[in-house]
Amino acid sequence: MISFLKYLGLISILLWCIPTQLCAQGLNFENYSTHNGLPSAQVYHMYQDPFGDIWFATDRGIAKYDGFTFESFEQKDGLTSNTVFKFYPQKDSTVWCSTVNNSLFYFHPESQVFEAYKFNDTLQKHARNYLMDDVYLDPHNNLYLSFENICGHLIIDKEGHVESQSFQNRRSGDLLSAVFNVDIEGEVFTYYKTSSMKKVPKYDISYIVSSKTFNNGYKKCELVNNKLLFSVGSNLTISDHNGNCTEIDFEKDIIGLGGYDANHFWLGFKTGGLKIFNMQGIEIDHYLSNKMVSFVLVDSHNGIWVSTLSNGVFFAHSDKIRKFNFKHNSIFSLSAGLNQNLLVSTIEGNAYIFNEKKFQPIKISDSEAGNRIYFKKQDSSYFGHLNKRNVFGEDLNSSGIIDFSENDLKPSLFCSPWSAFIWRDSAYHEHQMLQRISQVEWAEDGIFFGTYNALYFFDTLTLAIEKLNHPELQFRTTDIKMSKSYHYIGTSGNGLIKYNERTGDVQKITTREGLSSDIVNEVFPENDSTVWVATTAGLNYVVSRDNKAYIRQIKIEDGLPDNDITDVYVQNNQVWIATRSGLCLLDKNTFEFSKPTLNVYLFWEDVYCNEMLLNQVDQNQLSHKQNNMRMTFHTAYFGGNKNIKFRYKLVVFPPPK
Repeated sequence: MISFLKYLGLISILLWCIPTQLCAQGLNFENYSTHNGLPSAQVYHMYQDPFGDIWFATDRGIAKYDGFTFESFEQKDGLTSNTVFKFYPQKDSTVWCSTVNNSLFYFHPESQVFEAYKFNDTLQKHARNYLMDDVYLDPHNNLYLSFENICGHLIIDKEGHVESQSFQNRRSGDLLSAVFNVDIEGEVFTYYKTSSMKKVPKYDISYIVSSKTFNNGYKKCELVNNKLLFSVGSNLTISDHNGNCTEIDFEKDIIGLGGYDANHFWLGFKTGGLKIFNMQGIEIDHYLSNKMVSFVLVDSHNGIWVSTLSNGVFFAHSDKIRKFNFKHNSIFSLSAGLNQNLLVSTIEGNAYIFNEKKFQPIKISDSEAGNRIYFKKQDSSYFGHLNKRNVFGEDLNSSGIIDFSENDLKPSLFCSPWSAFIWRDSAYHEHQMLQRISQVEWAEDGIFFGTYNALYFFDTLTLAIEKLNHPELQFRTTDIKMSKSYHYIGTSGNGLIKYNERTGDVQKITTREGLSSDIVNEVFPENDSTVWVATTAGLNYVVSRDNKAYIRQIKIEDGLPDNDITDVYVQNNQVWIATRSGLCLLDKNTFEFSKPTLNVYLFWEDVYCNEMLLNQVDQNQLSHKQNNMRMTFHTAYFGGNKNIKFRYKLVVFPPPK
């Protein structure tokens, strides 16, 4: 461990006093460390094998994780050193591993048998104490090696002879190049060279990089989206084939870099966290700001894995959902404030407005403001969940505001438990009710009142109150929102009701149709056919076509911090999600119905019949009497919770002709 850390400036790491709690910035990270089964909290590299398992290289051995359990391996298992720096998967399905003492070993992910490279003595003799950068095994079993702090490469043939060694320090006037040798099958071997050195006789791609700081600092180099990323210390150079370069200086040293997706790359910093950039070098996101980030892996389920040099690894299900932190994270409501900017209120009574890409606290006009915030359009002021007679500066007979209409096309409307208040002729007019009110919303010719047992209609002209007798409307109303032709009504126990006021038609959408829960907290209609439904068991994106509901659920496994969704608000294709554990933002297009194919890793291990292990031939020739079956299998899955259900069926083998 010490010999590697000297390349990072002799970093002092106190593993026993590092906290495991994370204040997430944008992503909902989960921390895995020694308390979960990792052999060490110092993790250098990660790799996902063809069976779905993720491997971790640490200073205390390597570990494999399948989404359920960690399995660790040490020198007693065949490793040539417990300090393993990096995985190098080869096209022959072996995975080679570099170590602190330059003694290579390799393994097959399926067998998990670790074998030492038989010419390690030759390798150590010629590699000296250089830190290994790249390892490539060609089709003839010749081994190519490059090193991070020296120019040149080392080639050892399949008989253990040194075929080529071209180490060289840079001389005055030499230009420094990063060489990417790509073989005919697309495998890449990378090393540095100076202008006076020859290249490896393969398919070469050379980039001239900035050399002004080449002799100072820790160096990293990657080819990402046809651009070269080259870092030395705290300096990053982005260059292309034409020699166009962009240089960026950072406050912290860069200790890791690589491609993030088709349009972005990542940088890991020494105590500076993880930063995501577009290919022009503009910073997009910043996570884990005080961690030492060594590597980033996007797994086959789009989960984000971040390894660190002191805190283990951090995992987020997806980067498609962004999380925002407040002093109090239990979000109560979302609505439109000044200039239609998002207005957020917490259960503890704090309020924030989203302005110029950041949240700013709002000072509520009343000292008794609570968790329901109202924006008064008449004078652009904010009021809370008031609990006294004086409401909005007027002496109203109110026992507290419990709900208000968010319909911007209608006059202001809010209610207390026993009264409705309507803005008309420059003043609020009160209408008392006989039923205890829970929700209020404009209708076409009056007002709908939701109560604890049914939905009521109030005619604002005749002042008559009528109970709607449809059986599906005889439930506690939790929310009412109006679209162009319908009212969407959330209930406590009867799911979502889509109600046509003119025809009286009702469409009920419940867990039977795919809703995550029949207890609805809030609804947000985008139009007559699309509505977002917040429930106690997740968010639902509901599209109605031909009187049939198509539903996409969004839950913790998709990146939400909580399944108890308290409110939802959609603006400019951005979906804001309020939960008991924080506020989230996602792009609506992320969760359209064209869902990508899910990678499933499931492999049989053993099959037993009447407690007797069957071999492969016996498994293919089962009779109808062999019905006491027990099967074990291996699976790797990171896309959801750990309670995964599998189905199987027995078929005739071989199939009939």
